[in-house]
Amino acid sequence: MRIRTLGWRWYFSAVAGFALSASAVLAQQPQRASATGTLPSTINIASANEPGTPLVVRGVLFKPDGVTPAPGVTLEIHHTDAEGWYHKASRNREQARLLGMLQTDAHGRFEFRTIKPGKYPEGRNPAHIHFKAFGGGFDEQFPTELFFAGDPDLPPANRVPRSGKWNAVCVPARDAVGVLQCTYNIRLE
Repeated sequence: MRIRTLGWRWYFSAVAGFALSASAVLAQQPQRASATGTLPSTINIASANEPGTPLVVRGVLFKPDGVTPAPGVTLEIHHTDAEGWYHKASRNREQARLLGMLQTDAHGRFEFRTIKPGKYPEGRNPAHIHFKAFGGGFDEQFPTELFFAGDPDLPPANRVPRSGKWNAVCVPARDAVGVLQCTYNIRLE
């Protein structure tokens, strides 16, 4: 798993963006933090009227041994809208409009409902979803983004996902009502 270190400017921009966008995100999510302050393990990032293809991502967060689930870890998730913008109105990449936070359950599981993100309109980056993990006894870390199989902007070697549970390239499958489903397991460092 690749861990990225981002500069202080990104951190402060992300915090500011989160603060500016938090009320809109919370309005979209039916779940709230409990009376004890814990976050739910299942959230809605995109509202039902968000343009795009509905997507459900679920997985398990594992401790560094790759076997033991990691309960109580917070995941911060953000991505672009269907057109590839983090925040189209401001054209600002550092203020994601589609974002959410959850906490893994007692078995390390998580799930979020959103839309399939679009590629950046001005570049050739593949569509992807960003993750940040922290808490539960682990330092802040940035797991590899989740990508989508068949994307022509992925490097050729990554267009077809590898087998096994550590795969950052999802092959979405449609459920009975047509919603895309992806599994993304994460191993912490």
